[in-house]
Amino acid sequence: MTVRGFLREMEAAQRRAERERLRRERQIERERKQMEKMEEMERAAYEVEIYEERIENLLSIHRECAEDIDWEWIDEGLFPIIPDKPTANAEAAQEIFDGYEASLFDTLFFRVGAKRRELYDAIDVGRSMDAEEYALQLRNFELFFKDWEWKKLRADYVLAGDIEVIKEVIETIGPFRDITDLGSQLKFILETSSQIEVDLEVKGKEVIPSEVKTLLKTGKLSEKKMPVMRFNELYQDYICGCAIRIARELFALLPFEKVFVHAV
Repeated sequence: MTVRGFLREMEAAQRRAERERLRRERQIERERKQMEKMEEMERAAYEVEIYEERIENLLSIHRECAEDIDWEWIDEGLFPIIPDKPTANAEAAQEIFDGYEASLFDTLFFRVGAKRRELYDAIDVGRSMDAEEYALQLRNFELFFKDWEWKKLRADYVLAGDIEVIKEVIETIGPFRDITDLGSQLKFILETSSQIEVDLEVKGKEVIPSEVKTLLKTGKLSEKKMPVMRFNELYQDYICGCAIRIARELFALLPFEKVFVHAV
């Protein structure tokens, strides 16, 4: 090959390398843009999901309610019984060990002793599982007992209509965090033990979203100002839901005959 031919070959190789470099750069750039697009779509979907969950919480606040407290049962009920220590796992492993019969395979390959040791060790594993289960039961029982003991000491007073104790029960175990977390304040007015009034200070502008978020067909996020009519609908449903939720919780919590809820 002549020197000129060699130089032409070198130039061609350099051009091919440059074209390959540019091709790789364009490919990397396309992949980067695709990743950014996917990340943008994921962020948009997440924002819409959070928005829709927020609206659902506003409209379903009245559906949640704590279980009824039976103060008469607590007052007359027996002392809670400490749970028995479970033995089911150890007994099941023991039964398998006792019923083991060597198979032809275990006999031929001298695995009978190893198999028995394996089954015997499983009994200890069963005992450990029973011990862990019992520890969990004891922790749950301790929590239940503390709750029962607290209520037991106040049951007579609640049933007798002691207003101060009733107020203490509301302040201590009243489950109104969901409502206050959404931005509304509660004030309880208790003059008799048979009825209670609640002033609900609703903060609509802080609670109801100011924008509507949706996903376009392209996967992009669409944000539009909340229409006034839609805002009012949500606000109305939220206020009604809060009022119903408060009434349900108070009737479940204490033996009231009447609950008045005033939305302010």
